[in-house]
Amino acid sequence: MAEKKEKAKNLGLVKVRALAAEVIGCGKNKVWMDPTESIKLSEGKTKEQVSQMVEDGLIVRRPDVGQSRGRVRQFRLEKSKGRHRGLGRRRGTKNARFPQRKIWMLRIRALRKDLKALRTEGRIDRTMYRSIYLKAKGGYFKNRRMLKEYVVNEELRKKKEEIVMAQMNISK
Repeated sequence: MAEKKEKAKNLGLVKVRALAAEVIGCGKNKVWMDPTESIKLSEGKTKEQVSQMVEDGLIVRRPDVGQSRGRVRQFRLEKSKGRHRGLGRRRGTKNARFPQRKIWMLRIRALRKDLKALRTEGRIDRTMYRSIYLKAKGGYFKNRRMLKEYVVNEELRKKKEEIVMAQMNISK
């Protein structure tokens, strides 16, 4: 007999839970009802009564539970230190992981940026700019340092030529 009463009481609470979910504006599983006040709760038959119970704090909306990002942050930190990147973890080809085209684009953009800076500084003239630009396009320079070394060597070569030309003019 006690079981039937318990079921009947729970049935009443099912209705109250559904009404509360509607009043609060959430799902039924998000509704928390105070278990110590089950008798009062089972008296709630209308939305007005249920909303009063919500105001009184007998019925509360459970907080949203999000997914923890802690493990992801930890994994990212480890990856930034170089962990989890061994041969066994690699799925794609070398080119798929970091495409050669992308490497080329990064390199050529850096070289052209440096070239423009050298031209605006006045360290190289138009003809030298053009020849170096084409050399860069042809893959002559592996990196920015090589480009700068080339420019320095060209400047030295030009100075030597000027000195030699000046000496030749003096000797005439």
